[in-house]
Amino acid sequence: MYVAVCVCVAGAVTTLGAGVADMKLQVTNNRGMSVASKVSETPQGYHVTYVPADPGTHSIHVKYGGLDVPG
Repeated sequence: MYVAVCVCVAGAVTTLGAGVADMKLQVTNNRGMSVASKVSETPQGYHVTYVPADPGTHSIHVKYGGLDVPG
């Protein structure tokens, strides 16, 4: 996902029907460096926000129950 610098990006990870498990999320910039993110639980799963400091493509990697989540 290509994002603008210093603009808050928000998204959701929906886990309804997936059962109870640990969720891990990592945001990386186009150089593969981690970007700080904030994750909060919601009734449907999780709400995620981050503010990119560098222009370019950013990736969000999600694991739920130790398994990679595609998409």
